Amino acid sequence: SVMGRAERLKGHSWEREVAIRIREIDPRAKRLLEYQEGMGIDIDTTLPISIQCKAMAKPNFIKAFNEAKNGKKEGNEPIGAFKVDRKGKFMLVDFDFGIKLLKNYFIK
Repeated sequence: SVMGRAERLKGHSWEREVAIRIREIDPRAKRLLEYQEGMGIDIDTTLPISIQCKAMAKPNFIKAFNEAKNGKKEGNEPIGAFKVDRKGKFMLVDFDFGIKLLKNYFIK
């Protein structure tokens, strides 16, 4: 369907944007193409993270996070990267990992 195609293109452009931002930390990060995608992983990176990207009006945050969790490599931190229509861009991480990130950011 035309609508389905528009949604897919929106998702792909968000995946590209996420990959570009991850390259600030890992220059080799790139978007995985549909046929390469590991179950639920949209960005290929050498960082120990597994990212699932969603761009839509009302994403199911938990479902997407679980896709990242189920598709992740052993020891990787699952991350949900969301672009919500007219609401903004968000990242969902496991609470303990979030605390670790805050400690690393704020405690010098």
